[in-house]
Amino acid sequence: MKKINKNLLKNLFMIRHGESTCNTFNRLAGKIDVPLTYLGKKQAIEGSKRCKDLVFDKIYVSPLQRAYETAHIVLDSHPITKRFTVLMID
Repeated sequence: MKKINKNLLKNLFMIRHGESTCNTFNRLAGKIDVPLTYLGKKQAIEGSKRCKDLVFDKIYVSPLQRAYETAHIVLDSHPITKRFTVLMID
């Protein structure tokens, strides 16, 4: 088994999507494609403020609406161009 280069993980940032409509009913959405709520959009805007000074080389995002929408909001005013690699769901 190969060892993981720990230096690669020093600059790995993971952002979870904001609140979705399923979350308002205390349900996990899983692979169900549900949108963000108003609060979820506000949470993404807050995430954007926290990420404003970070530099991203690559962005990987789920094709689910809540994740993709969160990524767009978080990176809307970010200097990186809108280049996302959309991950596929089986």
